[in-house]
Amino acid sequence: MGPMFGWQLGLLAGMGVVGALFARAYLASANREPGIWGRILGLATIVTRAARFHQPPEALWHAITDYENFPSWRSDLKSVTSLPPSAGRPRWREYKNEGDAPRPSWWVEIEEMVANEKLVARIAVPDVPFHGTWTYEIFPASTGSQLRITELVGFGPGIGRYPAYQPSTARTITKYLQDLGRKFGESVNVVR
Repeated sequence: MGPMFGWQLGLLAGMGVVGALFARAYLASANREPGIWGRILGLATIVTRAARFHQPPEALWHAITDYENFPSWRSDLKSVTSLPPSAGRPRWREYKNEGDAPRPSWWVEIEEMVANEKLVARIAVPDVPFHGTWTYEIFPASTGSQLRITELVGFGPGIGRYPAYQPSTARTITKYLQDLGRKFGESVNVVR
């Protein structure tokens, strides 16, 4: 192997790094799932969905922050248990209701709250190879309100680092918004 081969190998490695950075930016900006290669590289999944409700912002805010009553309207929850606050912020544990084989429960912690406008909830489960947040944004609309939810899930790099249960982000957000509509006796149209 001569010096020319070393130079070509370095160029290929550099192109790979630049390609991975572009892939990360593309996936983030295009609201796309990263797939297996994205997870191997440690890319994030960013998905946004929204729906309009014939409810004022205050009603939506109450519904999305009253976590103790989530099981009464969220079809995916069996129960919720309050946890001690962390730095004064609410925390709880969600126990999923998914047939005979429920998936592990989540610990959720509030990172940011702006009443009737914005809520940021973080997955606070220790020792998992991913992290994530749900950002809820409420906008007044002519006939009620719009709720937009953005989920950001990051996976640690490396084969085998992503969990056996892969959050299905778009489907999960859509189900949440539809369940919220049913809580209010409404049929909602979920959009990107």
